[in-house]
Amino acid sequence: MVKVLIGISPSGLISFISQTYAAQIPYAQIFKDSELVSKNLIDPYNDAIMVNKSLDVHDVCDEMAIRVLCPSAFHSIFDNVKDSSDKLKPNFVSGVKGRLEMFQILKAKLFPCLIPFVNDIIIVVADMFEFIHGWDCKKLAQELRGAGLEDKIVDNLEG
Repeated sequence: MVKVLIGISPSGLISFISQTYAAQIPYAQIFKDSELVSKNLIDPYNDAIMVNKSLDVHDVCDEMAIRVLCPSAFHSIFDNVKDSSDKLKPNFVSGVKGRLEMFQILKAKLFPCLIPFVNDIIIVVADMFEFIHGWDCKKLAQELRGAGLEDKIVDNLEG
C-alpha cells in the first residue's frame, strides 16, 4: 500500500499530487517533504489549506505561518486552530477521494512489477478523473456561497 498527498483547489479540481510514499510514513511527514512546503508553493499571505483528520500538519503550518482551515467535525483534533470554516462540508474533499477510489487500479493490490510506475499511474488516474468528473462550476459556486464562503473565488467560478 502507498500514500499520496492530493491537493484539491476550491473549484474541486486536483491541483497537486505528491510523490508516493510507503504506507508507514505519516501524512505530516509527506506534507513536510512535499513540494508544497519545500518549494514554497503555498503563499502564507494569500493561501490556506483545509485538512482532514488524517492530515495532522498543524505544527508544520504554524512554523510556516500557513493558515489552516478545519471543517467543524475535525475541530477537536486541532485545539489551536487560528482560522476555521465552520460551515464548510467535510465531504468536499472526501468526495474527490471517493471518486478517485472508483478506479479499480487504485483499489486493487498492486503487482510488484507496477511499483516503479505508481507515481505515473496516480497522475494518469487523476487526469482521467478530471476529464470524466468535470465539476459544474456554477453549482459549486452556489454551494460555496450557501456555506458562507463568498469571496473572489466564487465570482471567478461563476464567470
